[in-house]
Amino acid sequence: HTYYSLNYHSICGIKNKENLIQKTFQDRLYKYIGGIVRNKGGIMIAIGGIPNHVHVLLKSKPSLSISDLVRFLKCNSAKWLNDNFQLEFPFSWQVGYGAMSLS
Repeated sequence: HTYYSLNYHSICGIKNKENLIQKTFQDRLYKYIGGIVRNKGGIMIAIGGIPNHVHVLLKSKPSLSISDLVRFLKCNSAKWLNDNFQLEFPFSWQVGYGAMSLS
């Protein structure tokens, strides 16, 4: 048997700290991010943020690194936002992210 408990708090900021996450689509973005986490075999425990960054609390499986999961999350959510919403500026996440493991 194998036991693992991989819990992470990840923070992703918007490029140039632009305030692009609007109340009009914030909940849909959070649900979309939750779907990405689920599709990769993880569990989103909580999500929140402000107009220029997002905090995600999630569980992951050991076969998927947090760097791969965050990269997939950022790429897919940015494409989804740009394809589905007319924003003042094209949506892009900043390079890098924060991630802390939790026990």
